[in-house]
Amino acid sequence: FQRVIYITGCNGFIGASLTSYLGLKGLKVMKINRKNIEDFTSIMLSEDNILIHCAWEGVLGKERNSRLQKENMILTNKVISLVKHLQIKTFLGFGSQAEYGSYNRRIFEFDQLNPTTIYGETKIKCSKKLETNLNNMGVNFIWLRLFDAYGRVLAVDLVAETALPHWDNSAMDGYALRAVDTGWHAAAT
Repeated sequence: FQRVIYITGCNGFIGASLTSYLGLKGLKVMKINRKNIEDFTSIMLSEDNILIHCAWEGVLGKERNSRLQKENMILTNKVISLVKHLQIKTFLGFGSQAEYGSYNRRIFEFDQLNPTTIYGETKIKCSKKLETNLNNMGVNFIWLRLFDAYGRVLAVDLVAETALPHWDNSAMDGYALRAVDTGWHAAAT
């Protein structure tokens, strides 16, 4: 058997980028979509199974407080069944800054979770359900609360004095801009 990395949410930003990156590294990636997550017969088995769970409904704006979030609890149950069937050894799921809610300071891993959206609440519920079930199966469970994964990476930490944007339902959890990139640089100098 060749190691296979199973990935859900391969059509989303993170899942598509991850699938492409791992493929370029020569790793065998098996895309799990909404159709084959329930039809295990179409999924190739391997010995050293890893599942990276990127699929999530309702990540943008007003969807974060919509009924779409209930679909993620249903998806979580399907993922638990998939993990059991594939005998997954390691599970990596993606959380979000939305699980913490709004802080007016730098957020640390062990800060209290205080979500302000149904999206954040559902992320927490799903992660706890996954962790409990997968730990009981002996699966190495990893939940990565991803704050930003778009564009370039800064060489040093950039900490805002205030939360911008001040609303908690933006499509991304944070923004960093260089004045020179905005076109305002010339006017400001």
